[in-house]
Amino acid sequence: MKKIILSLTLVLFVAQVFSQTPTPAVHSKDYYLKKYKNQNTIGWITFGVGTGLMIIGLRTMKLGFSGNIDGIPLQEYDNTLPNTLATTGLVLTCASVPFLISAHSNKKKAAAVTVGTQRIFLPQQNQFVFKSQPTVTLKIPL
Repeated sequence: MKKIILSLTLVLFVAQVFSQTPTPAVHSKDYYLKKYKNQNTIGWITFGVGTGLMIIGLRTMKLGFSGNIDGIPLQEYDNTLPNTLATTGLVLTCASVPFLISAHSNKKKAAAVTVGTQRIFLPQQNQFVFKSQPTVTLKIPL
């Protein structure tokens, strides 16, 4: 019995416990502003890169003709790279939309949740005094 208790005690002291970190029920304004800035940056970067790739792909794309024009044979032009660039640009441009929508949503949440202090007017011994009280304010935009 002593060996079992000793071995269990040793295992409990040696074992590391992993768990999730607790998250607050109401996130702060800074949390939502940070999320807004990150998502807004990612959204605009993917939009810009996607638009640039799409323009480069469409500008370098050539229509291939087979046959002769004025007796001069035309060669086929391989459009694989321009097609890939234009398609990748279109996908990146479309992928930026959810980031920008989510960023706008987080910006609204940051404006709605504020943590601060409010001065209240309290009577105290024949006088009225101002006292600071911590507050959590939630604005509901209609």
